[in-house]
Amino acid sequence: MDHAPMLRTDKGKPDTTARHVLQVLAEHASSTGGNAHPSVLRIQYRTGYDRTTVQRALRRLETGKLIEKDGTVDGRTRYQLAMHLRRSESDWADLEREEDGYRAAA
Repeated sequence: MDHAPMLRTDKGKPDTTARHVLQVLAEHASSTGGNAHPSVLRIQYRTGYDRTTVQRALRRLETGKLIEKDGTVDGRTRYQLAMHLRRSESDWADLEREEDGYRAAA
């Protein structure tokens, strides 16, 4: 999960809502990223987000190619996570630079 790409909002900020929903999917998936089928209700319960927010986050994750619909299980959508996608190495370097700036200011 640490290495999954971070979606960005229209303003260029990290899409933390979609990331949280992806984390719930990952916790329900097999080690290969398949067979993730928590209900929207389960995702709501785990995240605290309302139904519409969860559904929008799932659509953004699909659009970003981080998840793909892969059938249904007991009426719930089953997803395959794109385990081959990796987060840019520059993300970590950017965070370290930001942290260094905070420390220098303190």
